[in-house]
Amino acid sequence: MMPEQPSSQTQDVQPNLGGRPAFYTDPDVLDKAIDSYFEYCEVQCKPPTKVGLALHLGFADRQSLRDYKLSENTAYSCCIKKAETKIERYLAERVVLGKGSTPGTIFTLKAMHGWQETSVVEHHHEVTPSIDQLTQLARSLLAQASPEQLRVLGVDKTDNVIDVKALPDPAQAKVDR
Repeated sequence: MMPEQPSSQTQDVQPNLGGRPAFYTDPDVLDKAIDSYFEYCEVQCKPPTKVGLALHLGFADRQSLRDYKLSENTAYSCCIKKAETKIERYLAERVVLGKGSTPGTIFTLKAMHGWQETSVVEHHHEVTPSIDQLTQLARSLLAQASPEQLRVLGVDKTDNVIDVKALPDPAQAKVDR
C-alpha cells in the first residue's frame, strides 16, 4: 500500500532553505502514511523497521525521517517519534518473549534506539596492615581493657606503658566482658 499523495498546501512547513521541498506538507497526511506502514507490516507479517518506514513514506533514506523528527513543527516531530517508539516496542517485545535472534534484536535496540547496557563492577581489595599499624591498634585496644581483662591476657600495665609479654593462645584465653 503506497502512502497518500502529499497535500499541495504549504501551511506549517519550514521555509525552503535551498534543499528539496518538503515531501509531506501536512502532518495529518504524514501520520496517516505512517499508520498505513504499520498496517502493511501487520498484514504482510513483516517486522517494522526505520528503513522500511522511510521507504514506505517515499523517502530515499532514513535521513528524511531525522529531518522531519528535528523539524521546528512539533506535529511532524511527534509523528516520527511515535513511529520510532512503535518500532522500538516491537523489538523490545521480541526480546522479552524470546522470539527470533535475541542478540541481533538487542544489537538493533542499541544501535538504532539508543539502548545501553550498564554493568556494576565491585572491587574488593583487602589491605594488609603493617606491623606498626597492628601495634598501634593493639595498644589502643589494650588501653581500653579492664585490669581483669589485662590480667587474663598476661599484660602488665604500669605508668601508661603496656608491656605485652608472650600472649596466650586466643582460643584458650577467657575474658569476662
